[in-house]
Amino acid sequence: MCRLFRRNKQQNTPRADWREQQPFPENSEGGVYSSNTHYPLGAQPGGTTVPLASNLTSVAFTDEDLTTQPPEGPLTGLAESPASTPEWDSFPEQVPSDEAEVPLNIYLAPLRAGDEAAIIEPKPNSPSYGVIGTVPDTIIDGWSSQRFGVRLASVRGASHKFCGIPRQDTARVTLTDDGRYVVAAVADGVSSAQFSHKAAQLATSYAISWVLQKEANPEFALEKIDWISLVQGISFQLNEFEKQSASEATNANGQVNPRSKLKFATTLLVTVCEAMDDGTLRVAGVSVGDSPAFEVSPEGITMLSGQKAMDGSMATSRVAALPVMPDKADRFLASIAPGCALLLTSDGVSDALGGGGGILTQCFKNALLGPTIEKANILEFARLVDFSKATYDDDRTAVAIWAVDQ
Repeated sequence: MCRLFRRNKQQNTPRADWREQQPFPENSEGGVYSSNTHYPLGAQPGGTTVPLASNLTSVAFTDEDLTTQPPEGPLTGLAESPASTPEWDSFPEQVPSDEAEVPLNIYLAPLRAGDEAAIIEPKPNSPSYGVIGTVPDTIIDGWSSQRFGVRLASVRGASHKFCGIPRQDTARVTLTDDGRYVVAAVADGVSSAQFSHKAAQLATSYAISWVLQKEANPEFALEKIDWISLVQGISFQLNEFEKQSASEATNANGQVNPRSKLKFATTLLVTVCEAMDDGTLRVAGVSVGDSPAFEVSPEGITMLSGQKAMDGSMATSRVAALPVMPDKADRFLASIAPGCALLLTSDGVSDALGGGGGILTQCFKNALLGPTIEKANILEFARLVDFSKATYDDDRTAVAIWAVDQ
């Protein structure tokens, strides 16, 4: 158990305010709960006694008295706690030395990827979106199996935090039962659609379930995945949600009218990864809209799919999104070299990456290249995705996948 203490410089003696500094709450009987053992104030294991302030009485307990639950009935031998913070003449050896003071400040500044953006304290989701308590501000995940390493982070953007709009990005990743494949999906709800966060959740959930069902077939192979069938299935499901919401986005025949304002709309990126014995990661995927897939290598970040719509030589804000079926789904097959990584993102990350030569690109390279032990851990990856860069205030989502060193 680690406790933080302030020192009285004049007396060079530790000073403790139990109500502020104890790591576990004080119970009504003057003791302190921990996850393992209940120690009444002043007691230590083995029957030893800690000196108390002058107006408190020392109490000794044996190990048998220390249980996982507080003792029944009131404790005896303890006077009322003093109104002011007590001075301690001495204290057990847990007090850190001057050379190894425990830092009181645990604040970690945002990772700057350019001009620093304003720091926004998140507001709760507005009731109009029907998601109070069901769409967290941030999700993070990560693990390593015998063949794969995975990192995932999805963070609400500054504009949505400020306005109380739920995070419209989402991501899901899973390992197949036999450990042979990793299935991942990233979706970015279209900001103009009221329930785009629900569309993103439905699309990723459906995609993962669909692939797992197909993978159960002994003849399953990356080259044989019918991605168009998957996209059509998700489009159908989102159409059903539009009908149930009594949306005007459907015409008399029950089909989506592309000119109407959709309530459920999202981009989608789905991949299936297979790790080979030589450390290569084989990837098959499909992308609808501008949620791209990248290869992260020592040479930089190379886009595999999900390029933004172009108007001449300029990218436009026009986004292909389900449930409207695209003219062409962006299907791809790729091989990621050993030591490199696959990076799936929403446009909140890809737009900030730009051409791939800036600070953020270098940060992702540092985080994802090399052997697994040198890659970013779960929290470091989440901090990277939550980078600070002025004017980039959209939701950010990133999933990294690599083949584990054999």
